[in-house]
Amino acid sequence: MSLEVLMVIGFLLGAYSIVGNDAIQTLGTFLSSNSHRPWWVLWLFGGGILTVVLVYGWVVYDGDVSYGRLTAIEVPDHFNWVYCIPPFVLLLLTRGGIPVSTTFLTLTVFAPKALPSMLIKSLAGYATAFVAAIFIYRLVTRGLESRFRQTDGPKSPWWVVAQWCSTGFLWSQ
Repeated sequence: MSLEVLMVIGFLLGAYSIVGNDAIQTLGTFLSSNSHRPWWVLWLFGGGILTVVLVYGWVVYDGDVSYGRLTAIEVPDHFNWVYCIPPFVLLLLTRGGIPVSTTFLTLTVFAPKALPSMLIKSLAGYATAFVAAIFIYRLVTRGLESRFRQTDGPKSPWWVVAQWCSTGFLWSQ
């Protein structure tokens, strides 16, 4: 098998597994909570955001849709089949419903020296989020839970606008 074919297979495996993992985690709850809307409206919304993000990156960063983020990662001198393993494993884990970080599985193969730093940042982020979640839950939920239990009617139009804006922002990131 030629090197170019192997690189294309690796790229397609990586693209499919990353989109199947990250994009669906972000859009999944949005799509299910808006299942009463026509499918084409949801596709236009998601496709519109993707188009804006890619065109912006292309124009502002001279054709680099990664916003210059991948310049810090060195391109390997020699490409071989080993680079196809992380996206394949990611694909299997995602299909199995196991939550996994695409960053660790994909980028650390190309930049193994960055793994300790990424691991420390991720663990600190998880710990901070856990502690913040406990405090926010204790402070906010009592009043909100009773209010949500009393509200059975249709959602406010402002709630729908806020949901669509927050989903659009998260997905654009």
